[in-house]
Formats: sequence, structure tokens, C-alpha cells
Amino acid sequence: MFQNYLRIAVLSALATYFLLLGAGVYTPKLYSELFTEPVQMLQREQEVEELANHKRFQWFNQAQRDDKKGVVTLDQGKTWGDYTFFSSASGPKAWLIDLKGNVVHEWTIDWQKIWADPRDRRSEASTLHTVVTRVFLQPNGDVFALFTGEGGLLGDYGLAKVDKDSKLIWKYNQFANHDLSIMPNGNILTFIEAVRWTPHPGAPSLRPPFIEPYLVMLGPDGQEIKRLSIFDLFARSPQKKFLWQLDKELNPQPPNGDIFHPNTITRVTAAAAARNPVFVEGDYLLSFRNFNMLAQVDLDGDMITWASYGPWRGQHSPRFIDDGSLMMFDNMGNLSDTPGLSRVLNVDPVSGKILWEYDGTDKDPVFSSFNSAVDPLPNGNVLTTETSAGRMFEVTRDKELVWDYRAPERYNDGDGETRIPSLFSGRRFRRADLPFLDQPPPAPAP
Repeated sequence: MFQNYLRIAVLSALATYFLLLGAGVYTPKLYSELFTEPVQMLQREQEVEELANHKRFQWFNQAQRDDKKGVVTLDQGKTWGDYTFFSSASGPKAWLIDLKGNVVHEWTIDWQKIWADPRDRRSEASTLHTVVTRVFLQPNGDVFALFTGEGGLLGDYGLAKVDKDSKLIWKYNQFANHDLSIMPNGNILTFIEAVRWTPHPGAPSLRPPFIEPYLVMLGPDGQEIKRLSIFDLFARSPQKKFLWQLDKELNPQPPNGDIFHPNTITRVTAAAAARNPVFVEGDYLLSFRNFNMLAQVDLDGDMITWASYGPWRGQHSPRFIDDGSLMMFDNMGNLSDTPGLSRVLNVDPVSGKILWEYDGTDKDPVFSSFNSAVDPLPNGNVLTTETSAGRMFEVTRDKELVWDYRAPERYNDGDGETRIPSLFSGRRFRRADLPFLDQPPPAPAP
């Protein structure tokens, strides 16, 4: 059916085009309206139809390794904390579970209810398989949530804040994505994206349109204070030559326009600044997946002050630990002879020296091609979210697995595979750090 529609559209456009050409009428805008836009629209309709009927969609990306569900390993004497907070592609919720996998508290965070009025929805945002991908729990039970769909690059629905009872506090209706960091003054940093239709003077080799990412600062009430173009941050920096060399770095330019793909915002600690003179306490470290790059941004000077590559590839969630080094999930940088391509990596970000790594076992290799996160714990252990494997685990620095959790939900894709939902944002908490758990439930409505 699609081929018939496409054939009719092209033939009709051709006939109209030649008639107008014969009359001496032609503009690039006319060509786009006659050819490019109708074909792109039909292609998008086909893609949406295929995705809607697809038996294996993105968020159930990986086949289950086995049929184990819930907590499959627990050595409670060697773990840290009491509860794990996370979200899952299995439903529009966030959960707080104890070390045995029992649900202590849950939040319902449904984008369809938050953006219930279709007039409040951006036409570009996805309505297909949109899930809560990143969640951030506050001591009073409030949760910040980021949503991602399958509608392409600008498929993210935005940022919302709900209270401990899942009631909406506010929402930010931009293409917020990947990460969020709360500043000491209560302001919020996150990423948004927009399509740039004109060339950027600092990156003359890039051909528009392409995605322009921004680092955005919001107030505690969710109102935007300022936004900083990642391109502008580099253009004003000592690393500005990086933009001029993009024609060599990007060969070819990504057809989807995703140039940087920023995914992490981490505050630079005093320990990091003491260990490495390039770091400034209070500045922020940004991670760019598509360039395998880390960069430090000065929010007062609105510029990048340091950027570097390292022994990581497609990385997510770099976090400073107590000694000032970095712990991260290295999605595609493991070149050892183990089965997986991923690893949990502890590295000195300036020298590039690998200080420690964990890539799992032959039975359970660490691998996720996208997303994933690390949560370095005060006792030296690392809680890891292995997103596409539907798994969270805690490992000691002696590489002993002391807690292992598998998403209990499954999806039969119709092709003989049983798939496991992606997990996101695993963070560990002590009960003493979550006073909202001791509050009485709200009184029923009269």
C-alpha cells in the first residue's frame, strides 16, 4: 500500500513540477513542497506503522539470559544501603525496592496523563512506546522524571516533577533528555534539543539541518532561567578548533543530525579538583556519547574549559568518586577477550590510566549498547544499571557480586525470543536518607 501511495505522490508531483517548469515557475521551496515533504511524510507514516506493529520494540531490546527474576544474588553483609530506586520500560512507574526485591514505594508517572490535553503536546514528540527513562528521587519523596519515545531524535516528551503520591508538581514542555543535576542553590541542569536550520559559524563544515543540543538551567519551580548551546560553549572555548575539524571527525555527517548526543551532567568535586589541576570545583563535567568525549563547562563564563577523549567508547554516567577519579559505564570500550563489549570503568580522566574495571563473567557478561548508569557507593562498591539487559547489580572492588536483580517482566516477541525490559537510573539509598517513608499516608478525599 505504501508503494502505491508513494508512486501516486511522485507521479502527481512530477506532472505538476513539469507544468510549472514549462511556465517558468521554479523555486527550491516549491520543489520541497512537491517532492521532499510529501515523500518524507509518507515515509514517517510507514515507519510509525511498522513500529506500532513491530514484534520487537526498542525498550525490550535484549533477550533474557535466563528465566531468573527479581533478586537472584544477595550477600547482605557486603552490600551498602537499604533500598534501590529505578524505573523500567515495563510500565509508567518508578519503584523503590528493598534488598530482597520487595516494593517499598512506587510512583505512577504516566506521560499520557501529564500531557493529557493533546493541545499541550508538541507535534514532533513521540506518542509511540514512550517510557520513563530517567528518574531522580529526592529525600521528601519528590521525583523528577524524563521521558523518551520511539519517534526519532526529537521524540522525548520532556521533564516532569511529581510528589511522593505521584501528583504532578510541574512539567517542562521541551525536549529534555538523558540527565538532570540539582545545583547547590536548588536550580536544575538538564539537556534539551532543537533542530538548527542554519549553519553554525563555529562549525562551518556542518550542513543543516542538524540537532543543536543545549544545557538548560531551570529554577526550582521548573521555569527556564537560561539555555546554553553546546556549539556556542565550544566556540567560545580553548577547544574551539574541535568544531572546525568536524568534517574530519564526522565522516560522513550523521543523517539523523545527532552530532554530540550529550548524556551526563556531573558536578566537579573538591577531590577531583585536588587530584587534577584541570578541574575546577563547582564546574560541571559533561559526557558526549557520539564523540566518546568528556568536557568541563564553566557556567559563569559560559564556555568549555577542558575536553578530552579517553579509553572509553559510547560512555554513560561518569561520576567522581572519593579519590577524585571517575567511575562510569563504558558501553562499547571493552576490548578484552570477555564476551561483552561493556564494562564498569574507573579511570583517571586526565592521564587516561585505568584504575579498575569490571566486565562480568562468561555467564553474565556486562553489556548494554545504550543508556546504563553507575552509582558509586560509600563503601567502595558500585551499583550498576545494565539497561538493555534489564539488570541491576552491586559489585565490590574485589569484583565479588553481592546483589543481582533482574526485571521480573518478560515479553514474547513472537519470533521465539523472550525479551526483558530495559531498566534505568538505579540508585541506592539508606532508609535514614528518605524521611518521606515515615510520613503517614494522605487522608482519603471527602
